[in-house]
Amino acid sequence: QVVVELVGEPAGVTEGGVLSQVVREITVEALPMEVPDRIELDVSGMQIGDTLRLADLDTREGVTYLDDPEETVLANVTVPSRVVEPEDEVAEEDAELAEGEESPEGEAPAEPGGDSSGAPGTTEG
Repeated sequence: QVVVELVGEPAGVTEGGVLSQVVREITVEALPMEVPDRIELDVSGMQIGDTLRLADLDTREGVTYLDDPEETVLANVTVPSRVVEPEDEVAEEDAELAEGEESPEGEAPAEPGGDSSGAPGTTEG
């Protein structure tokens, strides 16, 4: 296992993107004296939406990368995402209200955990 070290400031980060290092170590095969301490990956040219894979790394004499070169994602620059959980809850409540308004024949929607006997006007204690 050899550590992958990201070097440089991606152009996409200065535009508001977020750099993520997906894989921090890769598996290599080499003679004991030729195993590098680390492999530097220049990310300064990355824009928002760019992805660097193992296939994008320069090959080194005497070092063979054993991980899948096309499937192994080393780094990417993405648009930052926001957590929208509170809005999702409000949207669900709005959807429930909308369902209640559209009940067939003007009947009120059944309350969860309520009396399912269908007897009108009965309440629990």
